[in-house]
Amino acid sequence: MRFPGALFGDAPSEETPGGAGGRARAFRGLRRRNAGGLRWLLGGIYMRVTLAAVIVLEAIGLILLAQGVLYTNGRIHPFVAETLGPVAAELLEADADPRALRAYIERPVSVRETPRPLSVSVPRPPNGYTLVFDAAADVWFDNRGLAVQDATPSTPDHDRPLITGEPSRRDRALARTVLDSGEPAARRGLTRTVYASPLTPVGGAPIGAMLQVSTLLPAAPGLVLLGVLGLLFATLFVVLIGTVFGLYASRPLTRRIEALAIAADAWSHGDFSRAVHDPAPDELGRLSRRLDRMARQIGDLLATRQALAGTRERTRLARELHDSVKQQVFAASMLIGAARSASPEEADRHLASAERLVEDAKQELSDLIHELRPVAVKGRPVDEALRSLGEAYPTSGAPTLRLDLDSDVSASPETSATLYRIAQEAISNAVRHARASTLTIRLRDLGAEVVLAIEDDGRGFASASAQGRGVGLTSMAARAEEAGGSLTIHSVPGGGTRIEAHLPRDLEATRQAVPETDTGPERTTP
Repeated sequence: MRFPGALFGDAPSEETPGGAGGRARAFRGLRRRNAGGLRWLLGGIYMRVTLAAVIVLEAIGLILLAQGVLYTNGRIHPFVAETLGPVAAELLEADADPRALRAYIERPVSVRETPRPLSVSVPRPPNGYTLVFDAAADVWFDNRGLAVQDATPSTPDHDRPLITGEPSRRDRALARTVLDSGEPAARRGLTRTVYASPLTPVGGAPIGAMLQVSTLLPAAPGLVLLGVLGLLFATLFVVLIGTVFGLYASRPLTRRIEALAIAADAWSHGDFSRAVHDPAPDELGRLSRRLDRMARQIGDLLATRQALAGTRERTRLARELHDSVKQQVFAASMLIGAARSASPEEADRHLASAERLVEDAKQELSDLIHELRPVAVKGRPVDEALRSLGEAYPTSGAPTLRLDLDSDVSASPETSATLYRIAQEAISNAVRHARASTLTIRLRDLGAEVVLAIEDDGRGFASASAQGRGVGLTSMAARAEEAGGSLTIHSVPGGGTRIEAHLPRDLEATRQAVPETDTGPERTTP
């Protein structure tokens, strides 16, 4: 079901150049924006999350690998201390040259020797170092500094002078701790592990300490290059896979959101026939089904209101024509009929009145087209409008008309028009159907309320049998109800008829005091 776009804003309609074609272009632009926006956003999120996860996993793997290497080295340090410690203690006690200890470590061994050779097990640069302290915690042996000055490249390592350097404060402090306690001590950090053991001759006190340090820094250039290349490859791989996966995974979601956007745009143009049709059981599917149901309900409601508005408008127009033009034409026809049998002077007066009624009828038709308000009521008190109605009343062939009207009865335009129309219809019914001899119209101003009573002494009718017979009684009751008042009709066969209308003086004030409610179809009273 489609409704005019004007009901929903200044959107272009189907007939305008910016209508269907412009809407299709808007839909295509919306698709492009969605495809280049949300999909790429989700793809980027997937890629970044995956990249961060890979980097974190790589870092955790490197840390675990480093800790594994350090743990392995830490397990080798006690073996070195157990094997090399007695030799170092003996040399230190004999005040031997430190090169002797180096020569012992690097001595040739058989490949069948077990356990593994000391030359491989002892920590040495760049993967660590080994220190031997004397009893005063001074460095006696340090494998970090093999001096090359005063030596030729062909000089064997065991003939090169050994240069000892200053140990760090932590290394010296650990050596003192071991010398004082006589017990080995181990420390392990994130990138290095340290094992210190006392050097004790057989049956004696500690005369020194041996410190073994294994470290991961500086790492070998090949290892660093391998790590950098691995990280770069992983980054490129993750960017590619994460982007492709993100775009692929977000495509169904963006299509569903695009369908919602297209449907919402159609609804904004008044086209409630478009639906999303998303059967998915997730939150977006439930939202789509709710929006589809809302669109159907709004379309049905608007269709019902349009049909009801059309029916009400037709009913109102029929009532206006019946209560105004029809009554004036009927009165004019009666005046013309009376002029045929009257004297020339009276005939001229009747014809003049008839001519005035015809002019009023013409004006009423014009007024009905524009404002649907009686000409006789505009800007005048209700009593004056009713007196002008009585002046056009025929003087022959009709009941005698008596007017009992309060003076200067002012009311709102809607109330005045309603009272005027009720009086017109009641006079017309009395003249045509009542066969009465007297017709009395009374108007009373009760302050907040105006009361109009029309009474005749005609043949009357049974009120119950009048239900649904003709437009006049129904029209009068409907007018009074729409004006916020009430209409009562009392009639008995042979006893005349009394019609009484109670209307508020100011209809707008009454509507503001009592908000209108939709009570369904109009209720009619006979």
